[in-house]
Amino acid sequence: MRRFTITLLLLISISCLAAAQEAASTEPEGDQSPEYRLGPGDSLQITVIGLQNLSLKKVTVSNSGKIHLPFLGILPVADLTPIELEGLVVERLKKQKLVKEPQVQVLVTEFRAQPVYILGEIGMPGQYVLRDKAYLMDLLTWSGGVNDVARDYGFLYRRNPKHRAPEPGQPSSSEPLYKVIKVDLKPLLAGESDIKLDLVLQGGDLFHVPKQEKQFFFVVGDVARTGSFSIPEGETLLATRALATAGGPARTAKLSKGVLVRMDEVGQRQEIPLDFGAIFKGKKPDFPVKANDIIFIPGSHFKTIAMGMLGILPYVAERTAYQQIGTGAY
Repeated sequence: MRRFTITLLLLISISCLAAAQEAASTEPEGDQSPEYRLGPGDSLQITVIGLQNLSLKKVTVSNSGKIHLPFLGILPVADLTPIELEGLVVERLKKQKLVKEPQVQVLVTEFRAQPVYILGEIGMPGQYVLRDKAYLMDLLTWSGGVNDVARDYGFLYRRNPKHRAPEPGQPSSSEPLYKVIKVDLKPLLAGESDIKLDLVLQGGDLFHVPKQEKQFFFVVGDVARTGSFSIPEGETLLATRALATAGGPARTAKLSKGVLVRMDEVGQRQEIPLDFGAIFKGKKPDFPVKANDIIFIPGSHFKTIAMGMLGILPYVAERTAYQQIGTGAY
């Protein structure tokens, strides 16, 4: 029941955040691989070079996101990176005039257990726990990788540290609650991606891999295999390749009499002549095929009824599509 509740909440989160995908963009390089941000439960080793009495081998971030350092008192560290904390300690040491030119090193020695989530077209979607520094590629590996119908990109939803809950009576923050980062998975999964593009995970991160939205075209008439066929995602499909996908024309096909049937935006049927004979010879340009287009190739026995067939082609193609959906022929 608990697992179902978590999954349901994640799905609701995805549906609420889906609109933000349109605004998602690849972050500047500086944000592509952000450093780990500190939080309650993290254990730190803070070294002031050359000054043992100002150094600590272990200090744990409190539930309120603070640490206590000798001579410096309480420091708020939640949501700071280790480098930012180094700068804060340097600033405080100078302010207290304890060290003229301090050199500080901060290491995270123990990471708090933090949940991260991965959903969508993944082998084992769900919640995973970070106990050490980890990258997006690690999360993809733990979850079994993407499946066959996954898109070649995903969206990382990350809490925006700039977002602050408004004080009573104050307007809401202009900063969004989440940052949305679009991630190109092709180079990442192929091992071709620069390590800077493999995001460092943070507690609460949610990564979603959407499903491919298949689009289809139809080929009917005097061809080897009539029916509906999927358009490769992200590619421009030309008429000659579409015809080849259907097994090519039959021997009796009238290649010069091909027709592409397309419904325009207002539902009116357009009939576009396709002279495949001339296209194959390079005398005419190839023609791009769109979703739901119907390519009709008449044969010698279709000569007198070819144009009449065009009126019922949309229904023939639709019937073919439903038949293939029912039999899993895609």
